[in-house]
Amino acid sequence: MKIYEEQYCRIKGTDFSVVLQNESQIEVSFKRTWNPSLKGKLAPLNIDKRFILLSGQSGFYSYAIFEHLGGWPDFDVAEIRVALKLRKDIFHYMAIADDRQRIMPMPDDRLPGRGQTLAYPEAVLLVNPINPDLKGEVDDKYQYSCDNEDNRVHGWISSDPPIGFWCITPSDEFRTGGPVKQDLTSHVGPTTLAVSALSFSLRVNRVSIVEAVAC
Repeated sequence: MKIYEEQYCRIKGTDFSVVLQNESQIEVSFKRTWNPSLKGKLAPLNIDKRFILLSGQSGFYSYAIFEHLGGWPDFDVAEIRVALKLRKDIFHYMAIADDRQRIMPMPDDRLPGRGQTLAYPEAVLLVNPINPDLKGEVDDKYQYSCDNEDNRVHGWISSDPPIGFWCITPSDEFRTGGPVKQDLTSHVGPTTLAVSALSFSLRVNRVSIVEAVAC
């Protein structure tokens, strides 16, 4: 989560609990609570991260509950997202859409000696990539952005072992910015992002966001 005044705020749960467990599913909670002594250090929110596994399904669901109690400071949220970092030795092929998929550079290709940073840090010219077929290309995570209305499934494919990792978003109802707001998807890392909110002021009491991941 990115707060305007505090920059990035990594959400670390300090209280673990099992919310539900039966033969068909299990749901676990990682909760972080806020109090006035943390003012200026953490966003004034109680945050409850949830993960759900269903029997017989290879993926998992994730969602979060953000609770802002009366009397707590108002603040602006720049971004809320889940970043999923995969193994670079397994996942080399990325798919954003039927017509937007390709073999991707390695994260090492962005480092000095293999890559040359251009006008801004995200844009890197591949001068000596591990895969020579990619030489001369520019890697930039913003190349793989898409409109929210088109952002339903994106992720990575491995040929050995033959598996895929997909971020699935069935609805845009929890997203700010509307259906034609562009946002990030997957990029070199290999990284998959589940972006849930962009640029809003939190003065309400409770917000929930939901994502699903299949692998």
